Amino acid sequence: MRSFKYPTLLPLLGWLNGIALALLGAGLGVA
Repeated sequence: MRSFKYPTLLPLLGWLNGIALALLGAGLGVA
């Protein structure tokens, strides 16, 4: 199950990281 879990989890983490960076950039732009 591990070998199946990580390949699907990594793109999700990258996607969440991208959203976090976008929100941070927007917050800094507003501030």
